[in-house]
Parts: sequence; C-alpha cells; structure tokens
Amino acid sequence: MDTLFEWTQGLRPARTDYVHPMAWQEILFRRLTGDHSAAPAGEKTGRAELALDLGRNVYFSVGRVLPDFGFQAVAHNPQIRVAQVVLKSSPFDTGGLIAGKIPLRRELSPDDLKQTIASNTYADLEYLTPMKNWINASFDSAADYVLGHRPRTSTVDIIDMAKSDEPAWSWEGRIIAEDYQEPPLMPVRLFIRHDDYHFYTKWVEHSSYLLDDEYFEHLDFLEDIVRTVDDPVKSMKEFLCKETPE
Repeated sequence: MDTLFEWTQGLRPARTDYVHPMAWQEILFRRLTGDHSAAPAGEKTGRAELALDLGRNVYFSVGRVLPDFGFQAVAHNPQIRVAQVVLKSSPFDTGGLIAGKIPLRRELSPDDLKQTIASNTYADLEYLTPMKNWINASFDSAADYVLGHRPRTSTVDIIDMAKSDEPAWSWEGRIIAEDYQEPPLMPVRLFIRHDDYHFYTKWVEHSSYLLDDEYFEHLDFLEDIVRTVDDPVKSMKEFLCKETPE
C-alpha cells in the first residue's frame, strides 16, 4: 500500500483580544473522537460554504501543516476511515478563493468561481494522482511542498502564482461536519507541547464526555499517537517529510 498524504489539522494560538466559543481542549477532543457536529466555523468560512452550497464542513491541510495553526497539530490517515464519510479535496483554499484572497489572472464572476471549485474538486482518493503529478512538476522533491517552498507552477491556471502565497497552492481536504461516533479519518499523530498535553488530559478527566472505561481507552489511544514537543509545527513537518510519497 502506498504511503498517503496525511490530512492535518492545526489550531491557532489563543488571542488576548478574542474569546473562542469553544475551549481548545474540547476542539481537540472532538477532532480525536470524531464528533465534528459542533465544529466552530469562522465568519468567512461560513460565507464561503453558503456561497458554494457546501453545507457545514470540517477542513484539513493535505500533506502540510500551516504555521499560523501551530498551537497543536494532528495528522490523520485518509485511507483509514469510517464507511459513511466522503472525502473532498481541492488544490487551493476554497474559502480563500471565494473571499477574493487568492490573486487571479482575471476577474471571475461568482458563478465562474463556483465552477472553478467544482471542476477542481476530487472525491475520496482521486486527488492523489493529480497532486503527485503537480508536486513532481513544481518541486525538486515532495518534501519541498511539505516545508512550504514556493512551487514552480500553479495548481490551477487561473491563479496568479507570482502574487500568491500558501493558500493558493496548499491542497485542502474537507468532510461534512457531523458526529461520526468514531474518528472519520484515523488520527495517527498528535504533536502538542508538554504543558498543553497535561492540561488536555486533565480536561478530559474532569469532563462529562467519557465514562470511566472510555476515559482509560482514550488515554491508551493517546499513548499511541501523542508526541509532546517544543514546536508542534516543526515536528509535524518532520513527520510529514518522512510519510509523504515521492
């Protein structure tokens, strides 16, 4: 079986000028256990989903971790998943495209933007071949994509690569936001700072989400995937460089 591009999720560090509607421990818990039904969404994301008729989605970076979301980082294996989940992926940040954050070679109407996204959306693992082909044409190695080096070519012709930054060429994965009862994509690695991991396990211990047996099962699961580190982004990049197929 080929090694696959892991789908990652990160989290922005806490801000002093903004109180998030959900504690970071709960966000992480829901990601690890598969309950995405209450996944928080930003205002821009909500507007993009409405414009595209996507419904509520949960988003991942495919084969990359974005530095701005480096408070913690989870890698998921896209092949080990529950039966009912359908993967969708695109070779750019769909919300960024709709919001006008990705420079284009010419202006597109709202309908043309929707068509651009629709024609560059892949189901399940169909993205692997076009993604590998683009990486081979755009970088000296797949690790250059993971590490955030600028590609030689655009993922989509309409994107003006000379004026673009990472959202224009970082592949996006997404699934419908619902409670899957178990992880829809299997978490295979969690990089988190030492103190934060302590705070997380204490939060789980005192929460009402798990019964005693479930709590200890969750701790056993964490023991397999957690790596406590000083820099989650750096550690995730190192992990992805080893896992990313050439």
